[in-house]
Amino acid sequence: FEGAKLTITNLQASNHSSGACGGAISLQSTNLDIKNAVIEKVDAVEGGATCCFGSQIDAKNLTVRKGNSSLNGGGVNGILCKVYLEKSVFEQCQSASKGGAFSLSLSSSLSAEKSTFKNNIAVLDGGAGYADTIKLVRIFNSTFAENVAARGGAMRMKHTKFTTHTS
Repeated sequence: FEGAKLTITNLQASNHSSGACGGAISLQSTNLDIKNAVIEKVDAVEGGATCCFGSQIDAKNLTVRKGNSSLNGGGVNGILCKVYLEKSVFEQCQSASKGGAFSLSLSSSLSAEKSTFKNNIAVLDGGAGYADTIKLVRIFNSTFAENVAARGGAMRMKHTKFTTHTS
């Protein structure tokens, strides 16, 4: 979707793939509001479940399970993106490079509240998440468990401001 405002509620999406970006959803200059959704068994070169460029994602009660990326972001890959997660779950996602659950770069931002990142794998950096040169990572009352990577089992951050509270 490009240049749109998109609202998705009560979505069940599984067994989708893309030869490029976003196995289930690909966004460019788009605002996505997604609630009560399950995305599973999806894969893409980047952003196994969702890929975003210059977009904003507001997710509440989103579950991404078994997202797979042959490059970055088994769940979400974003450049110039704002990602807000509330009561969301990323589990069993994997990336052949960076960010098992998410990979964000170039002035992106992430805010996660009451969310869970569990059993995610990145071959290189950030088992659950990878952040490179992004504005801010905020994690509040969230859980990171059993994530694996060569560097940063839970998260790997470069040139990034990080804030956490009771996580």
